[in-house]
Amino acid sequence: MDTTSAGVVINQTQWQSVAGWNVVQGTFLAAVVVVGCFFNVFIVTAVLSSRKLRRRITDVLCCHLALVGIVWSTLLLPTNVLAAFTGGWPLRGTERGPCDTYGCAQSFLVHVTMWTIAMLGWNKYRTISTPLRHVSAINRQRIAIILLPIWTSGLMLACIPRISRPHVGSYGYSTEITTCIYQPSLTTDNDAPTIASVVYSFATTVFGFLLPVGVTAHSYFRIYSIARWHRKRIALMSAVVQVISLSVGVPMSGQGLPEVSRQNGNRNPPAANAAADQCWDRKTSRNVLAFVLAMIVCYAPHYSLVAVATALRRFSHPPYSFTSSLQFPVPVEALSSIILSASPVVNGFIYGVRNRSMIRSFRSLVSPPTLGERLQRHMMSNV
Repeated sequence: MDTTSAGVVINQTQWQSVAGWNVVQGTFLAAVVVVGCFFNVFIVTAVLSSRKLRRRITDVLCCHLALVGIVWSTLLLPTNVLAAFTGGWPLRGTERGPCDTYGCAQSFLVHVTMWTIAMLGWNKYRTISTPLRHVSAINRQRIAIILLPIWTSGLMLACIPRISRPHVGSYGYSTEITTCIYQPSLTTDNDAPTIASVVYSFATTVFGFLLPVGVTAHSYFRIYSIARWHRKRIALMSAVVQVISLSVGVPMSGQGLPEVSRQNGNRNPPAANAAADQCWDRKTSRNVLAFVLAMIVCYAPHYSLVAVATALRRFSHPPYSFTSSLQFPVPVEALSSIILSASPVVNGFIYGVRNRSMIRSFRSLVSPPTLGERLQRHMMSNV
């Protein structure tokens, strides 16, 4: 009797802690909805208001990424906020249908987001590596070639649990983390994941996470190596021009080459050039790592739990235990869900707020240039 009452007290304490965490999670997700909508609307507005940005495929892909973020922030995240504050799924009594729809939509949007980011990096790399063969101008055929395979594969991966529910798994509501997630099917004899669910989790992890991350990392690190190689060539040409100008006695400035650094009164130019190169390397490496690490940090926890869940044996546990539906501790899965939900904000900041072209386009929309400024820009462009 005492043992039973003690167990009830422990379960009640755990449930109260989970309920308190849900309130914190709901507050955070409400802020994510507002900030995510603002960042992504900023990207869409900046791209659509500029004729120059609308003609470049990279900026159109950024606009597509922002539209996905807007759909996620306006249709999916408010459901999580309501579930967190009310302590349950908003549509009670019909959890199966809405949960299937929500889980399928979230899986589809995650897949589309991952591959859109990968195609962004790949398009930048191809534009820089082969500028004469790779045309960055926009047309319907190129957009269809890029987006249709992404949408098709995303729909296939997202709808498989709905079509083959008894074998692959299903999307179920988790009370502890207030969201609908993928749950693998279990065998009847030892409560282990089925072979079909293991294959599906492996395919989702490989095609939904590992491949786009590999494409993104390869693209941006190749861009970094190309930029570094060209910078060394420019520095070598600048040194050759300086030697020729000193030997001939004729200044050769203003020929499109960067001027030699004149820091410290030109008393120690090699050290000054080395410091400038080191500063450039740090800045460029930070920009490259920002694109790759943002993608890994936002989506690696989610796909890691999906991949590891099929390798764990599911044990029966009493109601309101401090484990989630994927047999992980609640803080682990809740943190993964929060990071995944915050991805529209991170993507909007990385690809929109940090983009100088979009900032200039948005400023021109908010405060249009005067007639004199437009005439001056037109004359400067024709010089």
